[in-house]
Amino acid sequence: RIFRHDVFGVHGRCKSQPPVLMNIVLSWLYRCTWIGLLLWCIAIIIAFGGLLALFGWVTGCTGTKPASDVIILAIAHVISFGEEGSLNADADDKACILVTASFSFLSLLLQAALFAVTVTRFLNPQVNLLLSSRLCVSMVNGKRFLTFRMAHPLGFTLSHVQVEAAWGEPCRTAEGE
Repeated sequence: RIFRHDVFGVHGRCKSQPPVLMNIVLSWLYRCTWIGLLLWCIAIIIAFGGLLALFGWVTGCTGTKPASDVIILAIAHVISFGEEGSLNADADDKACILVTASFSFLSLLLQAALFAVTVTRFLNPQVNLLLSSRLCVSMVNGKRFLTFRMAHPLGFTLSHVQVEAAWGEPCRTAEGE
């Protein structure tokens, strides 16, 4: 809706449901740059590797390895598909096996999620929005409102739509034009 002729932009309030978490994440992804997304992915992998290293220290799966080696091996375990980066592959303790197996599974889920985020962000087609061809001008309490409909051609939820509009009003000049 556009209020008043001297204000540029789209203003108003519509009653709607709060956005779904997935829509919030996707709207953030669409605004994110390559560098920003890459830094977020690296930060998530490092944080997850640090969490694995912490669990390794708590359960005693790290053996006598220095802390720097444990963190590097934990990060390698998070980004690998097998046991190549395992904290202590020869540990037979059930807690070590449980920690390693659970983090292997969670790492696989994390890799799938990061791949899906990257594909969603950068391989998503750009679609032109559909605007209604008939606009409606109404007046409420002496203020003019311009109403139009906007939709995604595939029916997806619209988020972070920016529309600029200017309201023009006919006026007479001193010459009578």
